[in-house]
Amino acid sequence: MLFLASFCLLIPTSFGYGSGFSDAEIRKNGFYLDTLNDNDDRAFYKVYCESGASLKVTIEVDYPTYDLDINLFNSYQSFRDSSYNYGDIDTVEGYPNIDGYYYIEVLRYSPSDGDIPFVLTIEGARDSRIPGFDIVALLIGVISVSGVICFQVKKKQKTKT
Repeated sequence: MLFLASFCLLIPTSFGYGSGFSDAEIRKNGFYLDTLNDNDDRAFYKVYCESGASLKVTIEVDYPTYDLDINLFNSYQSFRDSSYNYGDIDTVEGYPNIDGYYYIEVLRYSPSDGDIPFVLTIEGARDSRIPGFDIVALLIGVISVSGVICFQVKKKQKTKT
């Protein structure tokens, strides 16, 4: 049981998106397949950036069926840049002037209802997790399995006597 619980620590804690700055989902560099749900007009994400980095955020949709727009905000939640293109790709770029979280807002444009699938691409973010922390979950799992095996061996030895 402990092994299964510790294995869950290896699974990323953020799935989906937030509905505002306060619950924005943390992301790092990569490609994310997501869907803006029917009842949502916007999705919020946050990425950790270092001063002087080059942050580039892109969203891609199946245009002309769908159209989304994108805003970028700094650590103080102040507007930095936006992209309101008519088309399949919207991109914003920013050059953070301080270390901290930067916020990405994906906005519904068209259609006004229904789910909108999209691809979110993030470049230039830094992983804000503590380096090597993921190995802790693995070590807990190995120790747990070793403990269960030792317990079973001792139990078998005890029943033989």
